[in-house]
Amino acid sequence: MLAKLTKYEFRATGRMLGILYAALIIIAIVTRIELAIQSATNGGMSMVMPTFIVMMLYISAIVAIGVMTLILIIQRFYKNLLQNEGYLMHTLPVKMWQHIASKLIVSVVWCFVSMFVICLSFIIIGSLGIDFNDFFTIMTNISLRGYGNEVLNGIGFMFELFMLMIAVAAASILQIYLAMAIGQLVDNHKLLCSFGAYIGINVVLQIITSIVMSISAGGSNPYVSYGILNLFNTDSLTGMHVFFWTLIAVYAVKAALFFAGTNYILKNRLNLE
Repeated sequence: MLAKLTKYEFRATGRMLGILYAALIIIAIVTRIELAIQSATNGGMSMVMPTFIVMMLYISAIVAIGVMTLILIIQRFYKNLLQNEGYLMHTLPVKMWQHIASKLIVSVVWCFVSMFVICLSFIIIGSLGIDFNDFFTIMTNISLRGYGNEVLNGIGFMFELFMLMIAVAAASILQIYLAMAIGQLVDNHKLLCSFGAYIGINVVLQIITSIVMSISAGGSNPYVSYGILNLFNTDSLTGMHVFFWTLIAVYAVKAALFFAGTNYILKNRLNLE
């Protein structure tokens, strides 16, 4: 059932974002052509205004993708589960965690797709004839010259960065979900209460972070501080790997707590409009 919910979410959200993605790529191509023409004409005054207009359209498209992605994350959760549509959604033979998980999966995927499309537009505008054969030749030479460990570490760091991005995106989205779930507990001014709950969650997280940082920096127990410093100083590369996985674990725990809190509130304290 989770797969069906996720498929439905993609269909419901993909149309608008797909139009924006296509528009951004088209504008990026036009911008690249405009810049090429301007370069070929040595920056003639006749090309200044068209290039300026295209660049403004390009920036506007990037902003529109970011804003629309955030709006869809909030809107789909709020309208489907907390407003009138919730009466229908909650009659489906689906567990509450599946509703939350489907929206989370789709939201995280769209966040990554949006970043990918924006990066692709950067590549289009700055393209200078990329030759992937040269890339593979360089990687082969590095491996043959005994730099295989560096390559493996680089791949490891890329994987860890990707996992960290997923954990951060999931925790950030679930924090919004939890804030909206808390806000719906009141009868009036639900959105205002949701905003207040979001700020409150951030304040609590900042307090907890400050306490942990104080302890790790040499609080009341110097042995704890020494152990943490020794963990990160074992080796420059090993320490970086440990650092990445520590961050991943922290955001994963935050995401799990936010998910559990949202699921509990919507399952036991649901207060539809």
